[in-house]
Amino acid sequence: MQFSDHAVVREESLNPLEFLPKFISDARWEELQGRNTVCVPYLDLHVVFYLPLPFLSDRERSASVLLTEGLLYRNGLTQDEVFRSALRNLSAETVVEPFGDILSSLPLAETFPGMELPDSSDLPVYYVSNKARVNGAAAILCESVRQELTDLLGDPFLILPSSVHEILCLPAGPEHSSEEWSGIVREINEAWVDPMERLADHVYLCGANGILLSQNLVHAGDLS
Repeated sequence: MQFSDHAVVREESLNPLEFLPKFISDARWEELQGRNTVCVPYLDLHVVFYLPLPFLSDRERSASVLLTEGLLYRNGLTQDEVFRSALRNLSAETVVEPFGDILSSLPLAETFPGMELPDSSDLPVYYVSNKARVNGAAAILCESVRQELTDLLGDPFLILPSSVHEILCLPAGPEHSSEEWSGIVREINEAWVDPMERLADHVYLCGANGILLSQNLVHAGDLS
């Protein structure tokens, strides 16, 4: 499926508090530079805000419009207000499911033939996205999602950034180091993930209170 951000709707008809958050790749952010797009840095990732446009979408293309600084200004809103609203909107659409239960229905199963991925019978692995399974990786920003995963996997747990559409979460244990898991992420990215849909080449450590990268902890209270 292709994804397109449109500017064919009148901005004055849009409500910034109805937007959703999504992660975008470095490659996508480079494309958006200079376009007045609202972007919030998060660790080594980029978060932008979008509104799906079902009337412009079809089975081959998912269309949306991105939030701009101009729209934010005209509505008298701050980035923080939009971020908090977007997380509430996304939280209502979030899906957290055992990876083994849905593996056969995921594009991952067809896209990565022969790839040895974690077996949920040996290690609990959870798939995190949204109901549409499009731009759902940002669900991990929701405090309620992190708490649910902490209850399921322990605190802390590991995040494998599958793509901008979903992430995989599993316990952080001595069986495999974060370096080993990061190697798996890099292998998958290089072999099968479109650069426009990549998140990162390494894993993240996460708990109910935040996400850890390079010894910097972003607390849930700062985000939601």
